[in-house]
Amino acid sequence: MRRRQLTMCGALLLLVSVPALLLLSRHSTSTARRPHPRSPATTETRPLTSVRSADLINFTASTGGQGMYPWQHVHYGHWRRHVHVPGDVRTKQRIEAGPEIDELHRVLDLAAAELQRSTDEPAARPSDSRGARLRFVPGLGTEYEVYFPALRPATASEFHTVRLQRGLGPLEVTYAGLAGSRLVNIVLPYYGRFAALEAFVGRFRQLVLDAEAVVLTVVHFSEGVPALEGYQERLDRAGVAELVRETNEALGGDVPRVRLLEERGAFSHGAGWLAAAANWDKSHDVILFLCNIDMVFGREFLQRCRANSQPNGRVYYPMVFSTYNPEIVYGVIKKQVIPILTNYEKEHLIHENLGYWLDTEYEMSCQYLSDFRKFGVQFANQASESFAFRLYERFVKSEIQVIRMADRDLVQLYHRAHCTKEMGRESFNKCLKKKVMNEASKLEWGLWVYKNMGDTDDVEAFLKMVNNFKMPDGLKRSTNVA
Repeated sequence: MRRRQLTMCGALLLLVSVPALLLLSRHSTSTARRPHPRSPATTETRPLTSVRSADLINFTASTGGQGMYPWQHVHYGHWRRHVHVPGDVRTKQRIEAGPEIDELHRVLDLAAAELQRSTDEPAARPSDSRGARLRFVPGLGTEYEVYFPALRPATASEFHTVRLQRGLGPLEVTYAGLAGSRLVNIVLPYYGRFAALEAFVGRFRQLVLDAEAVVLTVVHFSEGVPALEGYQERLDRAGVAELVRETNEALGGDVPRVRLLEERGAFSHGAGWLAAAANWDKSHDVILFLCNIDMVFGREFLQRCRANSQPNGRVYYPMVFSTYNPEIVYGVIKKQVIPILTNYEKEHLIHENLGYWLDTEYEMSCQYLSDFRKFGVQFANQASESFAFRLYERFVKSEIQVIRMADRDLVQLYHRAHCTKEMGRESFNKCLKKKVMNEASKLEWGLWVYKNMGDTDDVEAFLKMVNNFKMPDGLKRSTNVA
């Protein structure tokens, strides 16, 4: 039987045989704490590694349309080692023994050695790695980025980042530095879903208690679909204001951790993000995490949000793992329903039977405020549902590097979509498609059909049965399971 081929195999099998693997570039960038002693103005004959360092500059500059080659997240634990592959049926693939694991060990060994050499972390070990990302760019080589905890951090969220690349030659370090202390402003457009907002704010409070440098901006719209009646709207508005007040009192501090902005008009993610950016102090260039109310994430995601964002340099567009309807997933196999958050906390959620990667959506992103203002203001008058994709396109066509990969710590909770014709024809059709996709996988839908409707050999009889079919009582109720 043919062995499964990981996406990374094409690169690794070509590159593993290269000798002199551990040669470091004389021109690689190190941390500001201990710069490299060699001056780039030296008149000595340049060694082979120095010549290749010049090629590495071209490597970085020549990958303009980088959205074509998404990154893959590498989870490297003591027992579990796998790559998260967006679009793959299995959602993640094990790193097999042989060339694949050997290459990963080389990457981790060299990254740890670079930290020991160029920083004040002499005890850094490959096993300390918090994970990595990689991608193969045809004709250029393989890029890696490895994360390590800071052993003596100034803040609880600091970590080391080491970037490496194998430009169809020896593996070379291109960057090693400390990051993680930047403030992340989570921007959350909101309308009419108070229970979901309360749960989101509860998870946010836990991040703050875990010493994460984060703030939350809730943009509350006055209109939305489905529309709230007058009394419901007033009750919702009062509830949101009280929730924000109570949260800030509980968290304490001189500066409120949760900010509430009132925005008139119809709910729109783009309009909410623009309003939050316009109301933030321009002199404080924070990282914006453009978010929605169904997202679940933790410190691991925030680490990657900071590591993959750089002013006028990089923006992070993670691929979200969207969860299916637990009632259908567990109903077809006659098992007790396990809540989504339970699977998330136990790290059992990333599975093809429980959800799928949103590899064609671009709403969630991390970028600096200055970059968002520079590119997002162009769509200020057309902040529609296509705002996120238009913004992504602008970044891809610019000089800014777009980091695109599946992120296992960014999960979209199942929520039954409400589709009405008030949305307009295009948005209504898009909503219906998303609603079907979010309920279950093809296999689970098929099993559910056979279980509830019988065989489908007679197509005419089957269609007649579908038209007369009534939903089982157990599935009529709302299934917004968290």
